[in-house]
Amino acid sequence: MEEKEKFTLLYESLQDIFKMYMDVFWRTFTAIVIIIGWVVTSEDTQVFLGSHNVNTISLIAIALSGLIHCYSSWTYYSFSKQRMRLLDKLEFVDAEYYAHCRISLLVLITNLALNLSAIATLLAIVYILRK
Repeated sequence: MEEKEKFTLLYESLQDIFKMYMDVFWRTFTAIVIIIGWVVTSEDTQVFLGSHNVNTISLIAIALSGLIHCYSSWTYYSFSKQRMRLLDKLEFVDAEYYAHCRISLLVLITNLALNLSAIATLLAIVYILRK
């Protein structure tokens, strides 16, 4: 395979990873915010989540979803880092032409902080409903 073909394949892969990561991030955040709004505004939901068994199961499910989100975010970050390493090694073009598609550690930490804050808020709300 020629260098140009390798570059194109890796660059498109890097772009896809970035797009998927950002899509998952925003969908997760949006879903959590909608769930928080639903729990806060619906009395029926509050009564349902207030029962002991449902409350415990809900807390476990929310915590597990947070852990799964952390794992998947780290996986996207690792894939992005790997593609960047391969592109840098290829030396076909300067990194400035494709670096905008990478998932940086700062982006990962910022996005995780935002989503985990929302998840913690949801956990707190559901815990408060405990009877």
